[in-house]
Amino acid sequence: MPITEQNAVIEKVAHQQTLDPRDRLAAILAIVFAQRMEDVAALTWDRVTITAEAATITLADTPIKLPPPLDEPLRALAASNYNKQTAAHPKSPWIFRGYRPGLHLAPTHLRNPPAPRARHTGRTESNPRAQLNINGSNNEGPTTRPQRLAR
Repeated sequence: MPITEQNAVIEKVAHQQTLDPRDRLAAILAIVFAQRMEDVAALTWDRVTITAEAATITLADTPIKLPPPLDEPLRALAASNYNKQTAAHPKSPWIFRGYRPGLHLAPTHLRNPPAPRARHTGRTESNPRAQLNINGSNNEGPTTRPQRLAR
């Protein structure tokens, strides 16, 4: 890839606001710092130092100070409650916590992040099952249960 295209990709990732902090940090580490996703997924919080002045992450035994705006997703991730909501992760060491106790995210999950989720609009016209109440009616008046056919 030519250097101009590389710079454009780095600029886009550095200022990206549509990705969540986890995916943005993974992209920055992979694209800007040429880290393999296997290594990114296995990063632990003991390799990170965050102060008011600097955010530093140790990659391959080399501490790297992340300048703004590259430090933004790391700071946001450290301050968030991302995947700490279960008893399985109260003191997880992983930056990229997995969905199973004690494990980090799979590198493939970071390589291929899920597509943006559709927002629920509250409308249920497109889903007839969502219109049913627990009694099985569709809220349009009394209903009768289908009768079994005689054999």
